[in-house]
Amino acid sequence: MNKFYYKVYPNSKEGDTSVSVGYDNFIISISSMIVSSDMAYGGVGWTPDHHIKFMVGTFQEIGINVIDPDPTTFFIIEEHVLNFLDAVNANVLDNEVSLGSLPRSYSRFSH
Repeated sequence: MNKFYYKVYPNSKEGDTSVSVGYDNFIISISSMIVSSDMAYGGVGWTPDHHIKFMVGTFQEIGINVIDPDPTTFFIIEEHVLNFLDAVNANVLDNEVSLGSLPRSYSRFSH
C-alpha cells in the first residue's frame, strides 16, 4: 500500500478519487508548523527539536522516514519534501498551496 496515495485518496478502492479532508489537514498542519517555527526562531531558548520531531512524524504519515537527523541534514531534507509536495499539489491535485514558499528562517539554525 502506498501511504502517500492513500493519504490523498483514502476511498479510491471504492472508486472515489476526490482529495481527502485528511490530506488537506496534513498540508495545513505542515504549513502551521512552518509558520510557528519561523515566528519562534531566534527567541529565547528556541531549539529545532520540537519542529523536527513534529515534521518527522508528519512525513512518516506519507511513507517518508527520516531516521534521527541532525538539524542541518533535516532542514535540507525538509526543503526537498516540501518541494515534492508542492509539485504534487500543483501538477496532480490542482492545489494552489505552496509550502516551499513559506519563510523558513529556522532552517539556518546551526549548533
